[in-house]
Amino acid sequence: MKNFSFIDETFDINRTNTYERSIQVSLNGFSLSVLDPVRNKFILLKHYGLKDKAPSEEKADEIQSIIQKDEHLKAKYKKTKTLLVSPKSVLIPNELFDQNYAKKYFEFNHKLEELEEIHFNHDKSTQAVNLFVIPNSISNVLFDNFGKTPLYHQFKPFNAQCLRLQNENRIAAVHLHEDFIDIGVYGNRRLKFYNNFLTHSKEDILYFILYTFKQLELSRLENELYISGNLNLYPGLDSILSQYIKRIHFQKPPKDFTFSYTFKKDQMNHFSNLFTLQLCE
Repeated sequence: MKNFSFIDETFDINRTNTYERSIQVSLNGFSLSVLDPVRNKFILLKHYGLKDKAPSEEKADEIQSIIQKDEHLKAKYKKTKTLLVSPKSVLIPNELFDQNYAKKYFEFNHKLEELEEIHFNHDKSTQAVNLFVIPNSISNVLFDNFGKTPLYHQFKPFNAQCLRLQNENRIAAVHLHEDFIDIGVYGNRRLKFYNNFLTHSKEDILYFILYTFKQLELSRLENELYISGNLNLYPGLDSILSQYIKRIHFQKPPKDFTFSYTFKKDQMNHFSNLFTLQLCE
């Protein structure tokens, strides 16, 4: 995704200590949103692309350079939350979780690189702990510039959004990232299934969605599918999906907030997790 900057005319750089900031770090992007909590309105959205497949140390240097040059990132805010986007995560039921064994839990599912550090989020709605990792070099840059701020994995806001979509039937939801997708299935206001899958094409996405529908015994005629994320990555995906699944919706940003008229519709969908992060504790 190309760099962009949308700033509402009401944004006041001299009042940032009254605003709340959300930062998103992914393998190939660094983004910022700013909320004016008095009006419950998002008044700034920025994105910077990072070098694809560059070592984490090089990406950390890129992020440091971006922060030093951007007055909106250097400013002091009332509150800051950080969102890490990564396919490397594990959900562990509360009853089975012991922090002393966090590394072993993670390594059952993913390779832990030498310079990665493990973090985790407790999630009350699922009665589970979500383990994830962040490269140490990037963690250090975030700490040096923003202090000890809450760090979340994308599962947290994704799950929070989906729990609000419940109706009498089970639903499925998918969030599109640049190299993978998150898929969740929900019923009776509870998470029934969550996983992410590496993808390289529309056909990969179609396969994993249909496979999930089959394994969870969802009806392609009756059960609804909600789509969010970077839709521009896969032009025509909705047309292909609609041949197999009849009730498809594009997920809308949280109704708890209003948004600057400067924000574009496709970016609103793309950054739905970043906006929803403000609702997460």
